[in-house]
Amino acid sequence: NTTNGASLNYSGGSYGGLGGGSSPNAAYDNYREPVTPGAGGAGGSASAGGGCVMIQADTFVLAGAIRADGGPRPGNISGGGAGGSVRIEAETLSGSGSISVCGGAGYGSGGGGGGGRVAIYFEALSGFDLTNAITATGGSGGSLGGAGTVYWESSEVSGRELRLAGNGSGTSLTPIGEIDVDRFVLVNSGVSVETNVRIPEIALTNAAVTFKGAVTADNIWLTGTSVVTHVACTTNQEYGLNLVVSNVLSIGSNSAIDLCGRGYLPTRTVGNTTNGGSTGSSGGSYGGIGGGSAAAGAYGDYRSPTNPGSGGGDSHAGTGGGRINIHCGTLTLAGSILANGGNGTSGWNAGGGSGGGIRIETHALGGNGLISACGGNGNSSGGGGGGGRVAVYYEELDGYNLTNGLLAAGGSGSSGGSAGTIYSRQTNEAGRLRLDNRAVINSAKTPLWRDDGTNDFEEVSIRGTNLIVELPTGTVSAASLLLEGGAILVHPACTANREYSLNLFVHGPVTVATNCAIDVSSRGYLPGRTLGNTTNGASTGYSGGSYGGLGGGSTPNAVYG
Repeated sequence: NTTNGASLNYSGGSYGGLGGGSSPNAAYDNYREPVTPGAGGAGGSASAGGGCVMIQADTFVLAGAIRADGGPRPGNISGGGAGGSVRIEAETLSGSGSISVCGGAGYGSGGGGGGGRVAIYFEALSGFDLTNAITATGGSGGSLGGAGTVYWESSEVSGRELRLAGNGSGTSLTPIGEIDVDRFVLVNSGVSVETNVRIPEIALTNAAVTFKGAVTADNIWLTGTSVVTHVACTTNQEYGLNLVVSNVLSIGSNSAIDLCGRGYLPTRTVGNTTNGGSTGSSGGSYGGIGGGSAAAGAYGDYRSPTNPGSGGGDSHAGTGGGRINIHCGTLTLAGSILANGGNGTSGWNAGGGSGGGIRIETHALGGNGLISACGGNGNSSGGGGGGGRVAVYYEELDGYNLTNGLLAAGGSGSSGGSAGTIYSRQTNEAGRLRLDNRAVINSAKTPLWRDDGTNDFEEVSIRGTNLIVELPTGTVSAASLLLEGGAILVHPACTANREYSLNLFVHGPVTVATNCAIDVSSRGYLPGRTLGNTTNGASTGYSGGSYGGLGGGSTPNAVYG
């Protein structure tokens, strides 16, 4: 009951849910034990918060109503009060009545009050509707208040449920710490979960959840326009999402796990550092290289993406895509799993962020949805972000199309980012590595290597107009190799300190389609150098270089080999 930390600037009051506006007070109390009134809104005519009700009875028959709503609509620009609290403990709960701890409405541009908290403990239920008879929505206003919490626990009616039901799009996020329930249900609401969670059932309908830690569940259902994401990376902290679902992860057609632009910030790269990051107007890099002359290097392992994507080259550039690791029994994907890079800011010569990292391990993969870690687009003379990395391990495909469903193309820009990597492997079968830049014409090249230092690949497919893929030096082995759609395969260009070559050993077919090439032109010894990568005996004056044939002019180097 203090003004310290209270809402300011016409914001709504907070309790279970945050008040709408720029400066609400922090949420408080625990969803299991609500024992406090709701906070008042901000402004000269703001509303008071809802009160506090605690009931303990052997039998509780509710045919009427219990209300602890935020105060009535104020008359001037002011925030609404937060809903209050209701705690009920009874052997038997019955009746057709209602319980309401809704936030009050803000006036004009004033924020709505956040929803309050309800907790009900009972043994037997006789006719009372736990789903529809209890409301804890945030209030309307210039910005909507966040949903409050509704918790019930029973030893006889299927355990413990935490439910948040809000007003839909635009509501403030409701912060939640530790969650220890059997079912976590979100409807038309947004939640920020601050800790690792283990919840048997998670059901989202038109809801948004931001996770800060790992998530373990038996089943997760995303329906309507639901979105799951992780906390965005900062200059001090790297974030990602580890999702372990023992049974079913189902993502509806308009729902998504969306990690776009949640990776490394502009100018930052692997290790969350600016050392080696993209600069100027270049795009960020991860699996593929960003467009532009000063893009960061590629990093990570195509078989196991464990990093976010990197940001473009200046403060107006796009951020990298985020990172997710999914381990589930069945993945039914009608919607999307996205870790695309952010676009460069409009009005600036800004590069796109690179795509992020997606790793999925599942028994069965079905649906017709999208899994994408594409680079963001550069703006004006900014380069496109490089593609990220996608790896999918599965035992069975239930109609899912890996070719059309998995994307890691570079972003477009004044110079396009190059393709990232797409790896898929069925249990007990050879893996397939695919690089496909779709319609993006890129100037950067994608370097291909394995983190363990070996040059052994499985089935390799490279596709894209002028998509240049650079293989490591030495002997490279693969089960098969396909170049199509304008792809070009090269080795690194020789330098004054190092000699490169490309030795391909392919166990199966090699196909170089029309308009494709294995092209190592102008990648040999530098001018003035010859066999052994030395200047001793090299061509001088204006003479041409020699190898099988002598160079023209009066002083070419000797033929060798």
